[in-house]
Amino acid sequence: MMLNIFGRTPRSLQVTLEAAMLDFVGTVAMVAMIVFLVSAVVLALDAPRPAKLVLAAIAGLWAGLCAAAGAAGLLAMTRPFPLIGLFVAAPLIAAGSLRPSPPAGTPCSACRPR
Repeated sequence: MMLNIFGRTPRSLQVTLEAAMLDFVGTVAMVAMIVFLVSAVVLALDAPRPAKLVLAAIAGLWAGLCAAAGAAGLLAMTRPFPLIGLFVAAPLIAAGSLRPSPPAGTPCSACRPR
């Protein structure tokens, strides 16, 4: 259930004040946890400050988009395909495409005989 603070709902759809407050408290707690986890990961990186800010912004936006999609019920959709697959695959594909590759002809460390 999403908290709607801007519009009036019909009497039959109104939720109690306690349920709306619990929904709001849950949203605030979820956002606080996302901020804490993203900042903990970004602070542990050995990167310049602008790179950390960009990474934190991208990760925060991605986590917010995933949380909003989950709250709206989009993750339960399976037609035409399960949307949760996009939320799992997109960061993996982005990380794989940004990974630096060694120059051509350089043997990889895992391929060297011991």
